[in-house]
Amino acid sequence: MKTKSFAPSTVFAVLAVFLFVLSGPMGAQARESAFRQQFTEAKQQNNFAGMKFLVKENGAIIPAEIERIMAEANAGGVSAGERIYLLGLAYQLAKMHTEWNGADDKRMLELEAMLGQYRREAAARQAIRDRIKEVEIVPGNFVMNAHAKEMENAGLKPVIYPHWVHRSFFRCKVCHESLVIMRRGANGLSHEKIDAGELCGACHNGEISFDTTAEANCPRCHLFGSPRAHGLVDLSYYDEAKFTETATRLGGKWHGDRLVDGRFPLSKLGFINWVKLDELGAFEPLSSLGGGSTTEGIRDTKILFLMPKKYASMLDNVLWSHKIHTTWINCSICHESAGQRERIFEKKAGATRVSMIEIKEGKSCGTCHDRVSFHVSDCKRCHNHKGVEADEKTIVRESIEAPSTDVAPAGETRPKTPGIFKSSY
Repeated sequence: MKTKSFAPSTVFAVLAVFLFVLSGPMGAQARESAFRQQFTEAKQQNNFAGMKFLVKENGAIIPAEIERIMAEANAGGVSAGERIYLLGLAYQLAKMHTEWNGADDKRMLELEAMLGQYRREAAARQAIRDRIKEVEIVPGNFVMNAHAKEMENAGLKPVIYPHWVHRSFFRCKVCHESLVIMRRGANGLSHEKIDAGELCGACHNGEISFDTTAEANCPRCHLFGSPRAHGLVDLSYYDEAKFTETATRLGGKWHGDRLVDGRFPLSKLGFINWVKLDELGAFEPLSSLGGGSTTEGIRDTKILFLMPKKYASMLDNVLWSHKIHTTWINCSICHESAGQRERIFEKKAGATRVSMIEIKEGKSCGTCHDRVSFHVSDCKRCHNHKGVEADEKTIVRESIEAPSTDVAPAGETRPKTPGIFKSSY
């Protein structure tokens, strides 16, 4: 039976699209019938009369269309959102077919139940994502939920890894990257590895810190969604006596008496200001396992990024400190690749462009900032230097324009992007 159209112009448009689809590797679109394309078009245009006309005129093929859509929805590799959309489309067809063509309502009710179940599951997943965001709003708080089903089957909650607790006793360079590659998902984290002394197991072995092989200790990591998790978000987990004892046992120092009102110094956004904590001398975290703090590898130089003239009246220049960064991390973190992590900055001066767009995308400075270090929305933390004065330890980098289309190499086009710094860290 031929598919009947409700508008001649639509027929020509649909046929043109259909022939184009058949002529190229367009995946799922190539499986759509002319009827489905016309029905979807009418639906997108809120053309209720057109939808009704198509359903009434093509009743004989609708059951097969519904079956095809359901098969597509249940195929492997289909996202939850795509599945709900497809089942919604199938349900709408089934409901219209029942009401306007007098078809049996069995398929409609089946789809209604399936759609409801998938929507409830999607809402539950979104609720979990929202709760994860609430925890991860604190820089460095990571919820580890990759093996959610296995943990659920074992009666365990997802893991919360609080960077801020660990940073209170160890510099970042202790773990990164001799133990852990500095990229989420790149370490193949598993309990087998931890129990074998790898990754977290390098410390959590019953000697340096609590033993992860002891079942009684499971809730100390698997605490997402529990009341104890709140302390890792609002920082109430901090206890001076406990932190002092832990630091002393590890070989470091914690000077809680140097904290104003006994609290961490906070940024204007309400997160720990680690630079201020260092300035207060409130702690002496370790720079290596089995050893105390060290200045090895710390580079006392700076880079002054000059703002483009168009922004100079709004933002100060950026005075970037190697010393602050190399106190916490090794040079190799930025200037070498490791495992699945690419090099962040080239060693050659001027080889790396830095822009706010790239930073927000998790590149260059954004590898850490907005993730484990302070948020880039705290503008003044970086835009902190008025004028262009610089001492002998400071390299001055002027802001440059990205190459425009008229100077790009042959065969390439480069959109002009203002405010890009060409620099080397």
